[in-house]
Amino acid sequence: PKKFDADAVEALRNYNWAGNVRELRNTVERVVIMRAKQKVSASDLPPLGGGEEPAPAPLKFSSFKEASEAHQRDFIRAKLSEAEGNVTRAAELMGIDRSHLYRRMRALGIKVRGERENGV
Repeated sequence: PKKFDADAVEALRNYNWAGNVRELRNTVERVVIMRAKQKVSASDLPPLGGGEEPAPAPLKFSSFKEASEAHQRDFIRAKLSEAEGNVTRAAELMGIDRSHLYRRMRALGIKVRGERENGV
């Protein structure tokens, strides 16, 4: 069984439970299930109150393709960095064939050894 510190109990008492007892019960159940520690403190509680959810950040991509390519670029660059620039090792880390990685790098404008950006 979990034990709630006085600060956790105080935080739960001071929150205005808009959803009434169901919201309180769900919060306590979530904490009991998700926290491994036997003793629950206020820092273990999910954020209580604080107003509305923040607005989502505006999208910086105009299309799915643009967003997907940006994600692929970031991923490939991270794996290349992890592999210390070794394309063969980066391909192994990604679970793809080296020739496929070279093609994606060229298509995305990622510098391949001996080439400048954008394949020029």
